[in-house]
Amino acid sequence: MANSAASKDSDNCIERQKDEVKALQSIFASDFIDLRTEISNQPAMFKIRLLPRGGASRKEVHVKVELFIQYKPDYPKSVPIIDVKNDKGLSSEQINTLKKILEEEAEKCVGEETVFKLTSYIQEYLEVHNIEKPSSFYDEMHISSNEPDDTHSSSDCDLHFLQSKTSRIARDFDILTNLGEGAFGYVIKVKNKLDDRFYAIKIIDSKHNSKLFKNITTEVKLLSRLNHENIVRYYNSWIEEDSSSPDESKNLPNSEEDEESSYSLSQYVCFEDSDKDECDDDEEDEDEDLQVDSFAEGIIHRDLKPGNIFLDSNDHIKIGDFGLATIHKPKPQQTVTLSEADTFQNDFCLMSSLTTDIGTYFYKSPEVSSSSGHYDQQVDMYSLGIIFFEMCYIRMETGMERCTVLTNLRKKDIIFPDNFGAELENQKQIIQILLNHEPKCRPTSKELLQSNLLPLVEIEAKTNMILSSAISNSKSKTYKYMVESFFKQKYDEVCDIMYDDEVFKPCSVKHSLLQKNIIDTMTKIFCQHGAIRISTPLLMPKNEIHSARTPTFMDQNGQLVCLANNLKVPLIRYVKRRNIHNLKRYNIDRIFIGKTHGLHPKEFLECSFDIITPIINNLLPESEIIYLIEEIINEFNDLKARNFSIVMNHTSILKAVLIYCGVSESKHEEILHLVERQGEKTKNIQNALEELNVSDQKISSFIKILKVEGSLEDIEKNLHFLTKCKGEVHTYLKHGFKELKEILSYCQFLEIKLPIIIKLKFLRCVNLYSGMFFEVHSFSKKRTLEILAVGGRFDKLMSDYTVPLYTKLKSTNPHAVGVNIALDFIVTILNKEQWQIQKASCGHCHSTGNMYVWIAEGEGLHILLAAEDSNEPHQHGVGFAMRNSLLNMVEPGSNGFKRLLILRLNTTAGPVNLVCMYTLTLSSTPDTKDKFYIKQATTISSILRKEQLVLLGSFNARMGADHNSWPLCLGRFGIGKMNDNGLRLLERIHHFAAS
Repeated sequence: MANSAASKDSDNCIERQKDEVKALQSIFASDFIDLRTEISNQPAMFKIRLLPRGGASRKEVHVKVELFIQYKPDYPKSVPIIDVKNDKGLSSEQINTLKKILEEEAEKCVGEETVFKLTSYIQEYLEVHNIEKPSSFYDEMHISSNEPDDTHSSSDCDLHFLQSKTSRIARDFDILTNLGEGAFGYVIKVKNKLDDRFYAIKIIDSKHNSKLFKNITTEVKLLSRLNHENIVRYYNSWIEEDSSSPDESKNLPNSEEDEESSYSLSQYVCFEDSDKDECDDDEEDEDEDLQVDSFAEGIIHRDLKPGNIFLDSNDHIKIGDFGLATIHKPKPQQTVTLSEADTFQNDFCLMSSLTTDIGTYFYKSPEVSSSSGHYDQQVDMYSLGIIFFEMCYIRMETGMERCTVLTNLRKKDIIFPDNFGAELENQKQIIQILLNHEPKCRPTSKELLQSNLLPLVEIEAKTNMILSSAISNSKSKTYKYMVESFFKQKYDEVCDIMYDDEVFKPCSVKHSLLQKNIIDTMTKIFCQHGAIRISTPLLMPKNEIHSARTPTFMDQNGQLVCLANNLKVPLIRYVKRRNIHNLKRYNIDRIFIGKTHGLHPKEFLECSFDIITPIINNLLPESEIIYLIEEIINEFNDLKARNFSIVMNHTSILKAVLIYCGVSESKHEEILHLVERQGEKTKNIQNALEELNVSDQKISSFIKILKVEGSLEDIEKNLHFLTKCKGEVHTYLKHGFKELKEILSYCQFLEIKLPIIIKLKFLRCVNLYSGMFFEVHSFSKKRTLEILAVGGRFDKLMSDYTVPLYTKLKSTNPHAVGVNIALDFIVTILNKEQWQIQKASCGHCHSTGNMYVWIAEGEGLHILLAAEDSNEPHQHGVGFAMRNSLLNMVEPGSNGFKRLLILRLNTTAGPVNLVCMYTLTLSSTPDTKDKFYIKQATTISSILRKEQLVLLGSFNARMGADHNSWPLCLGRFGIGKMNDNGLRLLERIHHFAAS
């Protein structure tokens, strides 16, 4: 049985191998070559010729490989034998790296067919390395470094230095250790014999012609121009001739014929020692300021990668290895063109998983990898984006994983791994703008540092520290200089135009007159209560009592002053500084709320009524301000029709509930403010209480208590279980209920009709009050909350304000009660109701004799229009708009015609006759005029002289420029240039003594 199963399993593997071979032959066609001498059931052995992704469609192919595969009998349950042969363009090291990656990936895919997947990896790898064979000075050094005669080990190097008595390296330095080696030479750590300081020396040793000798100083010249704390510091450099050919250094070639002559020399570049700790992707921060200095010098590094970024012993980041750097001299509308050979990868750095060939490519920008050769300093910003991604992302364990992730990242769409943290949204934005394939869309170092995507860099932190120190001492010269500089800013025309654009929005005369009428009415009510108007100063010094939204400014001495965002704080300052104990005051003034930076603060018109008394336990003022609000509502029919109600609460009851739930007093304001903001969302409230170690039972009780509302009796009934508690809970609860009962009894005595509801979840501005507080509101037809007034006792706010010592006044805390009335809201409501008349034409119309009645549905309006014939088109007419509530006052005999309508109202003061006329124009025929004036005379004559008469409408469209001849007649157009038509009309009006 076992042998049978094994045989069956073996047959299955062979079949799967055959199927995969057929698929590969179909995909790769002539590039697939079967290496078996005869096709049988033996495991397959074949090779596939592979090109970079895109294959023959590419214009230039610089790399090719052949993939050799030999199946094992149990493949795909085991890893096949894999080999890679270089056909073109790859070094031995690159081939070995690729082979290792393929073996790692094959191990992961045991149990499934893997060859096609491996070919995809190879094509991606070839795409990365599809770079034209270099021919620059560095490339020739790289080529020569592969020759046995020109390759040295570190031990050979040390021996050479020690044996050469004339070598400066042996004469001036003690060689300590080899830091690393690359294709070009070595980096060693040395100690200077004279100053005992440590240095890193880079040695390049090779044969050069004169052209290469000219280019060998590129890095030295660039480094000598840089002096930045984040760049490996350059100290010195020199060139030494090989001792085996002393004469060749004396006669350097100076003609074209000599350029091909060779000689042996060594270049020595001395740097500061940075301990050579590479910047690893475990680092949590990146100081991009180190790029600014090189940008300012016009230098392009072109080989930024983690292997070229070092950490010194103090964990300061330093950029090194400027071997591929070049100078960029930007010109208008022009880019710098560099030879394609300059894109060669410099491998002279410490060897690690980040600095192998497979890693180096990924840091190069698309424009460097392309064959165009046109690029500027933005190539370094692209490299920075890849480096920053690796610092933010998890460590990638395999080379293939890194290849896949970074290849996707380098695509034009910038594809991030699925597991790139969602909490790294800010870092993701930085990476996206740095990896933009359009160089012009990438930020410069300076732009990136100045963006709000980066935290403050060290220089900004230091600057902020200096500024904070200066601000703390207002007497210092630095502080005065700063303030003076603020006030010397240049005029900004755009700011001037936009600053108060909204403030100067047109306001109709009608709106202004309506506002004045409302203010006059309210002022009359305030005066009836014995209040006087007290206006407080516009500005006051900023202190802790002001909210964050208070508009704040600085005067020329550096003093912070602010505009009032409510009328209470200025009053408290006024009362405390003058030691006032008895006061009834009102004020109608503007308040301001901070707006967007650079714009005028938003203005509101607020009305405040406040009572200050020395008697703490006197609760009559609370009832008086509620009574005052009802008087204001009753004064305006439009407000009266909106069904306002009063919602009330008491801070003592809330305090009792919080103490019962185990919330410390220091957290009361925080919890109440949270409840106010969250509304019906109890989850956050529950979480906040859990953080304060409140038990689940108490949390449940607290949320349940907040839902309690109704009459005072209902509240007492629902909170009866709290009355059984002792201590502070009982004391606060008893005090709150006692005060509410007394206030409600006063309201009943004053016959206040507004419904009053006690609602424990009502917490608007609760932190400002200490006792009863309330809100008067209604709901619109769309169930939108409309707040008319907010008020309560603000003794606590009064006590928080400190009396200045120089006043020598005894600090007292009088009883303070007040209400803020939303005057703008009242104006808006009344104005809206008046404008509803214009909407009435949307209603239904029906005829009543010679009049039409338009009913404005939902607006409570009737509009009476005069018309003679419903079938006749009407281009003119007269009419009245009236509320439904006044219909019972209209006499049935009210009538009219097309140009005149009379409305007779029976009022308590007697009959009132409203006559609306639209006088004929000059173009009317004499016969038409005669008929009109006969009807006019008949209509007006029918009105008794003892009754009130009001004439409305336009008397004549062309009455002239003035009305001096007719002092008793008021006409819109005056009476200059009198004509027969106007004269006839005015005589008629004057006859009836109409005015």
